[in-house]
Amino acid sequence: MNRRLLWIWMAIFILLSGCGHSQSEAPLEPAQSTAPSSLEQTPPYQFGVGYSGTGYTSAFEEWRDLVWEDTQGNLELVLYGENVLGEGESMVKAAQQGTLSIAASSTSVCTSIVPEAAILDIPACFPEYCQPFQIYDGVFFEALNHYYNDKGLELLYLRTGEPWIISSVTPITSLTQLNGLRLRTSGSDYHNKLYDALGVQRVENVGLSALAYILDENGVDAIETTYTILNSQELLGVQHYALRGPIFVMSSAIVMNYDAFHSLPSDYQDSLKTRLSEILGQKQAEISTQDTSGLEIADLSPEDLALLRQLSTPMVEEILSSLDDSLVHALKTEISQNQQN
Repeated sequence: MNRRLLWIWMAIFILLSGCGHSQSEAPLEPAQSTAPSSLEQTPPYQFGVGYSGTGYTSAFEEWRDLVWEDTQGNLELVLYGENVLGEGESMVKAAQQGTLSIAASSTSVCTSIVPEAAILDIPACFPEYCQPFQIYDGVFFEALNHYYNDKGLELLYLRTGEPWIISSVTPITSLTQLNGLRLRTSGSDYHNKLYDALGVQRVENVGLSALAYILDENGVDAIETTYTILNSQELLGVQHYALRGPIFVMSSAIVMNYDAFHSLPSDYQDSLKTRLSEILGQKQAEISTQDTSGLEIADLSPEDLALLRQLSTPMVEEILSSLDDSLVHALKTEISQNQQN
């Protein structure tokens, strides 16, 4: 009998305890009850920008905010602009290793990581391979992305932008004037090869933030740059003239760590790429039509253009011989398609 009474009292205690718990427990907040638990753990993705003084920061901030909205706050990008995390090549290596999630940089300085990116260093005097203001999102983008994937990176965005110019205090109107000129260069191996052939005295390892200082100290005569950089760095007042080759075209890529990208749901991946293309496409259109009247720009004569092609040919042959024919064909195909649209 005592055992039966004990079981009855235990049953009553359990029943009363359960009813008391259901009445006192607070309801879950909507965000907690609806967000998938696997995505609640998504860490912020650090995004380093290697474009210094180009005015792209606001566009990247807009991208960050739209991705946040698209993913209901599950995908957060933490933006570090103006090279604060290092120069372009070091940031791309960090993204490759996973210590940085996303990096934006010129492709020219990163050919040591993805050698095939050198295809975007072909001089602009070979227009079949190099055109300014091209956004690549077709066959060439996909072809080059395979090589980035092999190096642990995912291409989010790829473009050619403004032509590189050589800005100076005094007018430069011909290739012969480059002989002996002290030129601050961007540091690309292929750029340097052409400048060596032109007799330039290269000045390297000078960040854009130091340009005003070295100009004041007469450390350089000219700068390999773009109009946007000159304008945003407030150097138009001291660099009144420029030579526009066409020597090279600024090319850039935004990359993400491969594993981090492919760990995301497909709609998050689409948001990263689609939103970026929308926003930077608008920015590119603004730059391609900007007023450059504050700079006196000289173009090469037909004779100098022919000489530039002659001096560039060994470099172009070196680049093309190192590439798969299918990648070269994809580039020429997408350039042709872009020109028809």
